[in-house]
Amino acid sequence: MASSTPAPALRTSAATDRLAGACGLAAVGWATALPHLGGPRRTDYRHERRAGGYDGPGRMLRVIGFLPTGVLACAFAELGSRCFDDRSAAAGLRCFNGVGAGYITAAFAPGNPGGPTDGTMRQAVHNGAGLFEYLSGAAGLVLFGLGARHDPATRALARASVAATAPYTIVLAATGATAQPETRRRFQRLLEGMLFAWIAATGSVLLFRRHPRSPA
Repeated sequence: MASSTPAPALRTSAATDRLAGACGLAAVGWATALPHLGGPRRTDYRHERRAGGYDGPGRMLRVIGFLPTGVLACAFAELGSRCFDDRSAAAGLRCFNGVGAGYITAAFAPGNPGGPTDGTMRQAVHNGAGLFEYLSGAAGLVLFGLGARHDPATRALARASVAATAPYTIVLAATGATAQPETRRRFQRLLEGMLFAWIAATGSVLLFRRHPRSPA
């Protein structure tokens, strides 16, 4: 008689799971730690436009900060998607490539705080990458939540993903609706905080997941 138990959503590849989890946690750690290591140039890392912030000494700090974060986030998304047999869960992980793309773009196309439209191509590219990051993050939360909800190892995380979708969407809508750059900047930080919190939680699940031993 066929079993009624749903097929596991996670593949049994410990090496891939752990590498994906490590990349996710490293991306979160790098993005969190670097602003505090930047000392007096911390504001340059946070998109502040000051003398030399775009093309002076702040440029190197920006590249060192944003580029590794973006690469690690993309590695997490791609490797993490291979850890899930469910297509929706895997697609949800791949959506988080948008976070990596946003940070890689920010390394080479910095923008003003709050993403105001100032008519420059650099600001337009920066704003477009940011919008892609936030929209893909919303899609990732929904897809992962729907795809991973049947597996005991990811059920709690899947429910949290679905639950976070509504407040995330509200903040995203408020970000687009406000005309105040400072307010928009605060909303953007909140969105990125939610995305990186999800990456940290998912990375931890993958990194510390127990795998059954193969039969002899």
